[in-house]
Amino acid sequence: MLGGVAFGAANSVLFYGKARTMNKVVGLIALAGALAGNVAWAEAIRIETSRTLLLLEKNDKGDVGWIYWGDKADEPARKWWRGPVLSTFGGWAEEDAALRVTHADGSLTTELKLDKVERKELDANRTRTSLTLKDPLYPLTVRVDFTAYAKEDVITQQVTLTHQEPGDITVHAMASTLPAFPQGDWWLTSFQNRFLDNWPNEMHLVEERLMPGTKRIANYRSTRSAYFENPAVIVSDGPAQEEAGEAYGIAVAWTGNWQIDCRLDTGRGLSVKAGMADLGADYKLPPDTPYVSPEAILTHSSSGKGQISRNMHDYARNYVLVDGDRPNPILLNSWEGVYLTFDEAKIKEMIKDAADMGLELFVLDDGWFGNGENARDTVKAGLGDWQVNAKKLPCGLQGLADYAKSLGIRFGLWVELEMVNPNSNLAKAHPEWVVQSGKREKLQGRNQWLLDMTNPAVQDFVVASFDQILKDAPGISYIKWDANRTVANVGSTYLPKDRQANFWYDYARGLYAVYARIRAKHPHLQMQVCASGGGRVDYGALAYHNEFWTSDNTSAIRRVFIQWGTGHFYPAKAMAAHFSRSGVGNPLNTPFPASFRLHVALVGRFGFELQPSHLTPDERKVAEAGIRAAKAYIRDIVQFGDLYRLHSPYLRDGYAALAYVAKDKTQALVFAYSLDTAYDKGPLSLKLAGLDPAKTYAIEEVLVPPARKPLKVSGQKRTGAQLMKDGLTLPIAKLYDSCLLRLRAE
Repeated sequence: MLGGVAFGAANSVLFYGKARTMNKVVGLIALAGALAGNVAWAEAIRIETSRTLLLLEKNDKGDVGWIYWGDKADEPARKWWRGPVLSTFGGWAEEDAALRVTHADGSLTTELKLDKVERKELDANRTRTSLTLKDPLYPLTVRVDFTAYAKEDVITQQVTLTHQEPGDITVHAMASTLPAFPQGDWWLTSFQNRFLDNWPNEMHLVEERLMPGTKRIANYRSTRSAYFENPAVIVSDGPAQEEAGEAYGIAVAWTGNWQIDCRLDTGRGLSVKAGMADLGADYKLPPDTPYVSPEAILTHSSSGKGQISRNMHDYARNYVLVDGDRPNPILLNSWEGVYLTFDEAKIKEMIKDAADMGLELFVLDDGWFGNGENARDTVKAGLGDWQVNAKKLPCGLQGLADYAKSLGIRFGLWVELEMVNPNSNLAKAHPEWVVQSGKREKLQGRNQWLLDMTNPAVQDFVVASFDQILKDAPGISYIKWDANRTVANVGSTYLPKDRQANFWYDYARGLYAVYARIRAKHPHLQMQVCASGGGRVDYGALAYHNEFWTSDNTSAIRRVFIQWGTGHFYPAKAMAAHFSRSGVGNPLNTPFPASFRLHVALVGRFGFELQPSHLTPDERKVAEAGIRAAKAYIRDIVQFGDLYRLHSPYLRDGYAALAYVAKDKTQALVFAYSLDTAYDKGPLSLKLAGLDPAKTYAIEEVLVPPARKPLKVSGQKRTGAQLMKDGLTLPIAKLYDSCLLRLRAE
């Protein structure tokens, strides 16, 4: 017992009435630990960033529970003791435990008691706090690592389980994190794929009030971890606001099956269990073998979900993305321009057009490999046979790379190395490498099978194929890595019969092992992760890539919504956003103006997805002006600035607007869109955010749509305080009108 409050969810009591006394106790305990120079047995465990505190505490029975997570300034008044840092199946077993194992002797129950706490400063910005928990009756150890990123206000949590029992144990469930919150009006913001127009719309914003019981967001598709639901949520006390209110961001860094369970008890206290999914994943774990959870990424804001986004973006750029401090190139991808039907002359024409437009990179998508009856002329053949199609490309990939280089641009390539077509030499040579369930049919998805990445031989083949492609064409400087199907009839000829359920975990770890080997050999090769669009927009995959393909849906109107949701957790630098000619999702069947498409594409990693020769002269003029401006100033502000969402398209009033503000607040870009004319709407009234109130900003409308004159606000000067308090009036009510304002401090 601590402060007269019993540990455990069944009889948890909030601390509001005893906060002041409890704060003195915590302070004395923390001080004693600090004076001793050792936190190993301190009752209070403080995990701190610049602005936030995650406070854990050990009771007199050796249990460790959540006490507080929030702003440091609010600590005295908002403590609670609600539940353990990692609940186990045992005791009263009244809840769905974060850790559930069957021991080697068949026992179903586990207890965890704190053994020690260790703290290590990794560098000036990062501190790791490790809790070692042990079962008093079994040689089972759990280490819980918290890494605090001070400047980013992010804390990651990861769990590692080991044991020395006389045989295998079975791990039925092991979550990455289990934060607990006091009573409140808790809301959940999640991101899901809404198929509209028979086309994907990833990262659609879903906001809902949590009610007593458990709300689960989950993925059971393994290879596409984020296509239908994304492993990232925001929980907020009340509906999430952009720049006000209490909000908590929780993401699971895992390219596999995951689940996030939000459990609201009848007293409106909340717990969030996040980590790997446990469906069909009973893992047989030998002695002395670490079983490691994905990292959970935690961030808090007392000033709305906008700060959650900015924290995550800084964390991604500084610690996750490959070369996160370098700008990503403006590219042309060939897919929507030629699909699978092309020859060398057509590709060279596209490369030349890309160079003439001022682009920096050309990426050859699907269709370049396979020969004879396995030629990749349709999606039914060729995957697995990673040899250049000599009929289509007699000059080879290096010939194309040399041609691109002669024109002053780089060359990139699409691959899908985890998949195989039945019509391929690989499938015939190694049928045992295909994911399969005994005698059951090997189900095809998109006319292809899935290779078994739990198998080291398959991993070696994938790495060797990748290496050979780059060896044959060393001029390749960019790879688009795709994965276009999910798991069906799960099973492995490599895994033993009693370890088939290990597949889900071992596939993801096998994929990461392949990524790691490739990165060790090619640390600065630029790579994009793709899985039928945004199927791998997760922080596990991003650790090996420079960027992601946001969605196969490049319709400008749909991308406003897709990119709005994506930006909640993932930075613009990594979010590929392409100017295309797609008219999908246009409810009024009215062509999107080139300026509208340009303004939508500029809010991410800007690029193109089309056949340049299909552009009209006017479209090309708009596109080339956008390329010049992106190189001159837009790219740096968007890819490295702070995002402020100003007017949500989900308000359904026909407008959307957002801004990127440079870190030093000397420049900003404001993007605004008119989405439809279904409302009797006046001009858009827009209050800006994130500016320096003391600075005076010169306002200029740039990349003005050819159909109209610059807005009257262009050429005016206003202080940051005026722009944030009084705002701007933007008369852009016409269908698919849009504007881009450049603000520069004087």
